[in-house]
Amino acid sequence: MHELDLIDPCGRGERSRRHCGIAAVGQRCDRALHLVYDSIKPTAAAVKACTEARPPQPGPDPEPE
Repeated sequence: MHELDLIDPCGRGERSRRHCGIAAVGQRCDRALHLVYDSIKPTAAAVKACTEARPPQPGPDPEPE
């Protein structure tokens, strides 16, 4: 059970729940994932552009054999 499923989550312990079918839950999850994707995509593109524009960094010295 999630607090968003409760009709009055701030009430005095009433556990009445909203009825929600699996299709509605799937739609809510899809919308939430799209929201996350829409916020992450431009950040990921900016980070990628920065790392591609940066000159290669020297790696650690190889350990002697």
